[in-house]
Amino acid sequence: MVDAAPVSSDTDQVQALLIADQASDRMFFESAFRNCGEAAALCSAANAAQARQQLEAEPAPDVLFVDGHLPGPPVEELLEWVRSRPKFERVLVVAVTGDFGRACLRPNILGAHAVLVKPIAKMDVAAFVALARAMRARPARAEAVPAN
Repeated sequence: MVDAAPVSSDTDQVQALLIADQASDRMFFESAFRNCGEAAALCSAANAAQARQQLEAEPAPDVLFVDGHLPGPPVEELLEWVRSRPKFERVLVVAVTGDFGRACLRPNILGAHAVLVKPIAKMDVAAFVALARAMRARPARAEAVPAN
């Protein structure tokens, strides 16, 4: 089930989308967000199809936490779609996995900026929320101006 709206509509809040099929993962992230010490709102989707619907309909989140082992279409497909859209160029993508052995390779495969390996500490979630806030505060990259 997709949470239709963030906890608050405060535009100063870091907006996050969690894509995870396990209810226990969603509950952990909800708890981490409530206690992270940052103004942050978390929406969630249980699979890639729900996430894509939400991403198409809503403004881009500041951070996207993605379970690396979702059922259904491969996570790589969803992240390839995200990376191909200018709307999402400033979104911090964090892959979440319990597969420590492949974790060091997964960011490049998934197109993620980072990987969180389970078990995850709440302070790790808070650190990525703070990083997303800092990234949002930076000016957008200026497009190159062609030389005459």
